[in-house]
Amino acid sequence: MSPLLDDAEVPERVRRALTKEARRQQRRIENAKKTAAKVRNEHGGKDWRLKNGLCRQRDGNRCVFRCQSQRLGVQVHHWRRTVGAGGKNDLIGLVCLCAWCHDGAHTGRISRGQIRDALLALHPHLAAELGEGA
Repeated sequence: MSPLLDDAEVPERVRRALTKEARRQQRRIENAKKTAAKVRNEHGGKDWRLKNGLCRQRDGNRCVFRCQSQRLGVQVHHWRRTVGAGGKNDLIGLVCLCAWCHDGAHTGRISRGQIRDALLALHPHLAAELGEGA
């Protein structure tokens, strides 16, 4: 006897349960897509593209830590507060990090204080905006 059943051997209630589960799974996928699109719209859009470009220009399109992992690519990081957590795409809250440092910022290997200090070392004129005093 084969472990697989023919369609004729699958009871109707099992077929209905499988179909119901497939619909549930499809709804989960659609909801995840909607959530992702919402995050992209909040994080993205013209404002984000503009601020992303300005941040890269300000930081010389290099990691503010001036580490040697530039070949991994430079990414713009919300170091103060993410958009999803109520933050804004303010230029002062954005910083260029290489992929290694960006991962460190998200895993806790690099603290917000360290990012702030690196940003101020590169751009001392930002001290007033960060509330550090002149």
